[in-house]
Amino acid sequence: MFTTALPMVKSILIQEPICLLWLVGLIMAWIQRREYPKVSGLAAAALLLFLVQTTVGIYLDMWMPVILYEHMQRLPAWLFGLLTFNEPAQLIIRTVAWSLLLFALFNWRSAVYERALL
Repeated sequence: MFTTALPMVKSILIQEPICLLWLVGLIMAWIQRREYPKVSGLAAAALLLFLVQTTVGIYLDMWMPVILYEHMQRLPAWLFGLLTFNEPAQLIIRTVAWSLLLFALFNWRSAVYERALL
């Protein structure tokens, strides 16, 4: 069990700095939520998606193949096909998170600039 846990611990340690950065971003969004509710809400949703995708992604990348291999005889064959959809699903989640973050960063300014021009 230790030999299978070691790569997951390494992956978590490698991802830790970016996860800490996303947590700091969530705290900053929480602090700014009254002044900029739309921006902070979208940014918090994006950062939360990044955080969840990273932690769940580590589990799916490291543990699911091991668990499926250990219980190969008892599991239905179609379950192994789900591993094929792991990476595309993570890519879709990251794309949605980036879209939310970019929308939060750049879309709110158009209304401010329009009001300033009037």
